[in-house]
Amino acid sequence: MGRESVILKGSKSGIVVILDNQKAFTDIIDNIKQKFMESSRFFLGTNLKIGFTGRNLNEPEKQQLADIITGIIGNDVNISFESDDKREVQSGESFNDIEEGIAKFHKGTVRSGQRLIAEGNLVIIGDVNPGAEVIAGGNIVVMGSLRGIVHAGYKGNTKAIVAALNLHPTQLRIAGIITRSPDDEMYKHEIIPEVAYIKENCIYIDSYLPKKPYNDN
Repeated sequence: MGRESVILKGSKSGIVVILDNQKAFTDIIDNIKQKFMESSRFFLGTNLKIGFTGRNLNEPEKQQLADIITGIIGNDVNISFESDDKREVQSGESFNDIEEGIAKFHKGTVRSGQRLIAEGNLVIIGDVNPGAEVIAGGNIVVMGSLRGIVHAGYKGNTKAIVAALNLHPTQLRIAGIITRSPDDEMYKHEIIPEVAYIKENCIYIDSYLPKKPYNDN
């Protein structure tokens, strides 16, 4: 199964649209139409912000994408475009400096109906199943699949992050900002570590791949 040309991610007030810079622009157009038509009921009647990233677009391409989206969901939409290079710098700066603090470790699966709370950071060595809830005053790191409800920085810590080897929460919250579940079609058969964090009062989700191993030969 190949990579999708368009991925939708939730933010506080709208959607971040990640475009594959290796795909043909015609594929981007087709995928944009499909995804926004499928989600049109969710977007109708909202004052929506949509940000594009992952690909450098020229002005005609930007206008074409804007026309498609406004044609599907109406004119009450704020559309912005961000270059891939700019996003890489900003996202890297957003969660490199994390306060470590005291961490609580939980080994094993957090099952449906369970509620796990930590005053500081929370590290789960296992999965968080749908119907489970994990809450922490600091960061939450899941060494497995996160499919339940997650709330990091519950005391108002906007610098908190949520990281998981497989990030598919039914609800994701950092401090007072809540987002809907990410568009997970691409990840049905592929596990990609991801990090969620707050930037400019919105929740962003980035892939977080490990650096290449050090080779001393």
